[in-house]
Amino acid sequence: MNAPDDDLLDTSDFYLFVKTNSKLFPPQIQPGPSDPTKGTKFILAGNTTTKSQCAVLISAPIACQRAPGSLQFKYWLYNEAKIEVLILKLSTRRNRLRIILRPHTECYFIRAFNDRCKVEIPEITEPFRIGIRAHGLKDSALGSLVMITDIEYKAEICLEPKLSKIFGAQTIPPSFVTSYPITAAELSCIDYNTTCRWSNSLSSLAEWKIGWNRQRWKEIFETESKPTGSFFYQYVDSITQKPYSLLQSELVPCTSTVTTFAFRYWLQAGTQVQVCTVTASNVIISCVYLNEIAMPGPISIDIDVPTEEPFRFVFELINFDHSTFGLVVIDDMQFIGLLCHEITIPPTTTIDPLQIKQLFALQPYPNLLIDSIPTLNCDFNRNTCPQWENDGHWLLGTIPYDDSMMSSSSIKGTNFYRNFLNF
Repeated sequence: MNAPDDDLLDTSDFYLFVKTNSKLFPPQIQPGPSDPTKGTKFILAGNTTTKSQCAVLISAPIACQRAPGSLQFKYWLYNEAKIEVLILKLSTRRNRLRIILRPHTECYFIRAFNDRCKVEIPEITEPFRIGIRAHGLKDSALGSLVMITDIEYKAEICLEPKLSKIFGAQTIPPSFVTSYPITAAELSCIDYNTTCRWSNSLSSLAEWKIGWNRQRWKEIFETESKPTGSFFYQYVDSITQKPYSLLQSELVPCTSTVTTFAFRYWLQAGTQVQVCTVTASNVIISCVYLNEIAMPGPISIDIDVPTEEPFRFVFELINFDHSTFGLVVIDDMQFIGLLCHEITIPPTTTIDPLQIKQLFALQPYPNLLIDSIPTLNCDFNRNTCPQWENDGHWLLGTIPYDDSMMSSSSIKGTNFYRNFLNF
């Protein structure tokens, strides 16, 4: 296909040309054969302008090339037109072509008769396209042109980018759940397991995956902070076609309290991600954009008003730096709050009277009054405070050392004197 015009590498186009007779090409058109058969198809780029023009033919996207490969094709040049092979990355920013590599190309007018343009292409570890560029197209009097046919590319290529499975190859299974969550806690996913109610929104080359391998973590994110256990991640690059899959929760049926959704995240530089709440029909309610500066968080999103309408959370990668790749990692997702049908039982704060004697190790308080003690101060730790008279309803107890009772550690083991009525 023709590359988009960028007014730098590409200012013109190639056109399809079919030889409709058996005439020989004139000797000024070299070095391809002069007698192609009738019906032979070529692509042709030419111009008659004073200013030099150029045209780039680009291949389909290639994920990567595992080993050295080769490109060859028949070509014809006329009137100082030139040709070269480029390894390109097509950027969506300003419609520009970015050159990754210029392989050595010796494809000139003065070559052996019937010569084929042959170019060696080294191993390429990132997504790319091959470009064949015709340039030097000018001359208002005679014009100039380039013709190409019989393109052959031989190489061992990747069927998918090498980094697409950098943290693990397990795709998040589709959701087969047909019932709403029973509790808000079911929407939490600290470490992935089969009970996590999160899934891909669609099947695509840019699905969310489950990761666990962190060997190249610092190289990619340039940070020491890492997820714990397994995590969710999504990788996209310039050859990944939209739409990208969304990471989505099951529908939240309704809430009865203020709810909070919290998580940690990591972004490759230039990757833009948003987390949204959407209705059951995928109408956006609200969104929050994730900030590279604030990562890894945790970030907490509050839903202030209880709702009776079902909704879900979705993570969406919306853009990335097309000169590299896009990568997002999500971990430690927690949903805190109450669904509208959840029944809560407030914790009891009353101690069972039948357990009081055992809990506090209660003992009879000696009824021995001593009048000669010069002070009434008493904390019951040194003695039983005989300067205070017992009327028969008081017992001596001790604060437990264990956690049988919620109390300050500073008073555990302390003796006390307490009146228990009707004990």
